Amino acid sequence: MFLRKGVVWKNYDRESVLYDLENDSTLTLNETSTRILKEVLVYKNEYQKVAMNLLIENQECEYDDLYGDVMECCNTLFATPYFTTDPENAAFISLVGLVTSLETASIEITKNCNLKCKHCYQGSHMDEQLMMNLNEVRSIASKLGELGTLSVVLTGGEPFLHPNLVEIVETFNNWNIRVVIFTNGQVIQNETIRKLSNMNVLVRISLEGHNEEINDFIRGVGTFKKAIEFSNICRENNLSIGYSFTINSINEKYFSDMLQLAEDSFADEIEMSEILNVNQNLNISSLMLSEKQSKNFRINTLKGFSISKAFRKGMGLYRYKKGTEYICSAGTKNIFIDINGDVYPCNLFANHNEYFAGNVFSEDLLEIWRKSKVFIELRNLKKEDIEECANCPASENCKGGCRARAVFESGSLRGKMEKGFCKVTNMMVEEMNHNAFVHN
Repeated sequence: MFLRKGVVWKNYDRESVLYDLENDSTLTLNETSTRILKEVLVYKNEYQKVAMNLLIENQECEYDDLYGDVMECCNTLFATPYFTTDPENAAFISLVGLVTSLETASIEITKNCNLKCKHCYQGSHMDEQLMMNLNEVRSIASKLGELGTLSVVLTGGEPFLHPNLVEIVETFNNWNIRVVIFTNGQVIQNETIRKLSNMNVLVRISLEGHNEEINDFIRGVGTFKKAIEFSNICRENNLSIGYSFTINSINEKYFSDMLQLAEDSFADEIEMSEILNVNQNLNISSLMLSEKQSKNFRINTLKGFSISKAFRKGMGLYRYKKGTEYICSAGTKNIFIDINGDVYPCNLFANHNEYFAGNVFSEDLLEIWRKSKVFIELRNLKKEDIEECANCPASENCKGGCRARAVFESGSLRGKMEKGFCKVTNMMVEEMNHNAFVHN
């Protein structure tokens, strides 16, 4: 019996969890079940040997009872879709015991891009030197696989401009890592799409609106039609797709229309995020949300959760519920690796030297993940450490918020987020408390 490809087994303090990355399901095992499964799958012990090992540690028990428990545990587990009898479909099992679980790595495989969106801090580049080579990607994949990473997000630039995209996805899949590709949907390669359809991958298409007028104002003339064509070709080939919208002052009022567009396109995941002014050299003040718009967007997000499974999946409500005690997932559950192999807590910290954690090509990623000072600081950070948050009634809801945005606002991981975010959060909490009081 084997762990099935597409399933990742993660160990936590006194239990473990099986993550089915293809079907977004989980199975939690208690301490004893985890011990039994490890002996059978990893150490290849027969049931009798497992029962004997348990008896050594639990001498007050009877061998026959323990043997029966081992059989019942294995028969129950192996009847689930998390396992397979086919060795060709067996998953890689990571045995690394981690301080904290690395779940997602975003990897910049190229800076090359064929668009120049108004709000993008990357800009437009077309240079063959601005991409990782396949050997570099393979090196990263092996290290992430050994760490038991659940998924990678391939970013750019435009990943579909990389000549080895299929091989890159295949490399990560071979290490039992799910792949998400962020794309602008402008590079239509039918053969590439056909090959990807047989892999554990989701293609997430970026749009800025539900129609040509709004989207093309941000992304360029003709980009909406081409992205929809790209989406349709993916679906025709049974390649899973998602949609990603950056919410700005122009498209905010069309939240429901964008959600409906994605649903009508049979998107498996839908993500929406508020526009950020990461690059101060960009003049995008007219695209930033007002406090009223920010509040409306966050209210619509809550409504979206109630009506769309794809939206709940895209916004991360189903995944990786362990470790939610952290303020922010950056450096605690997720990392970003840029085109040079430099590691940061997330892409928003890239090029901020004080938050550089190490280089994956010259250092051991396990050591970076375990011992980087910036990662340790983020893991130890509590909302009580943020002076403005310590006594804020809304902090129970936001937990202190995004640490990159706090850095942009105050220059410190221990600073608070921008005033507008805090004001809107407090307004929403006050209204919810008032409505609850009136209802009661």
